Amino acid sequence: MPVGAEIFATSEVVLKEEDVKKLNDDLMNQIGHDRFVGPAECALTLVLPDEYNLFEEVLTNSATLIEAHPVTAYYGAGYERGLWPELAAIIEFLKRRVPTVRVWYGSDTYGEVTETTAQWMSLMWDYWAENGNRPYQNRMRRGNSPESEETGSAH
Repeated sequence: MPVGAEIFATSEVVLKEEDVKKLNDDLMNQIGHDRFVGPAECALTLVLPDEYNLFEEVLTNSATLIEAHPVTAYYGAGYERGLWPELAAIIEFLKRRVPTVRVWYGSDTYGEVTETTAQWMSLMWDYWAENGNRPYQNRMRRGNSPESEETGSAH
C-alpha cells in the first residue's frame, strides 16, 4: 500500500462546523467524490481540540484544525507516486476559500508536515514539471518493489 498524503489547514480564527461542512461539500463537488478516503461524504474533517494530541505540535497551536482526506498517494522528491496536481488543487482550494488558514502537507508515514508557502509550492511545481512520476516508474522498471520504496525517505 502506498504512503498516503496528508493535508491540514490551521487557523487562529475559530471556524464553525457549518462553514467546514460547506467547504467539504464544495471541495468534493469540485475535485470529485471518489477522490477522497474516509467516511462517506467526507473530504474534510474538523478536528476537535481533544483529538489534537494525535497530531504534530506545529498543527495543534491553532484555534482550528482541519484535516483533508485525499485518496491519492503522497508525492514528493524520492516518492513520486501521488498525483501532485490534484494535491496542489486541494491545497490551493483551502488557501483561497479560507484566507485565514495556513496549509500543511506531509505523509501519513513519516509524521512530519511542511507549510505550503508560495516558495515551497513553486519548488514542488518545478519538481513535478521536471520529473512527474518518472523517477518512481524508472525505479519500478529497474526491479525495485513498491514495498521496498515505501521504507525510503518521502522528503
